[in-house]
Amino acid sequence: MKKLKQYTNAIMMAAYKAVRENHMKVDRAAVTFGIPKQTLRDMVLNKVNVNAKSGKDSLFAHDEELSGKAYLKSMTPLKIQARFRKAGILPFDATLQGLSPLYNRGRRPLPN
Repeated sequence: MKKLKQYTNAIMMAAYKAVRENHMKVDRAAVTFGIPKQTLRDMVLNKVNVNAKSGKDSLFAHDEELSGKAYLKSMTPLKIQARFRKAGILPFDATLQGLSPLYNRGRRPLPN
């Protein structure tokens, strides 16, 4: 099994500052902070961006993501209601009002 990284970005930055500002040797800083020597050496030699983040980049800005979540949250009860109506499972006059807490908050009336 592949060994995952055992350090955080804050620990990496502390090791980087120890090498840059306190003139600690890279090997000593790597052992002290528990970071791979080559990773720290690459950062010190500017082969890797210091502010680089691991993982995938987000497709949306933070505010766009929040508005999308709010939209999906508001539309979910309507989609559930439409599926039940299409299948003919439940009468939706008062049954869904008891099932869904979103309708009980007075956000929107039940569609007919």
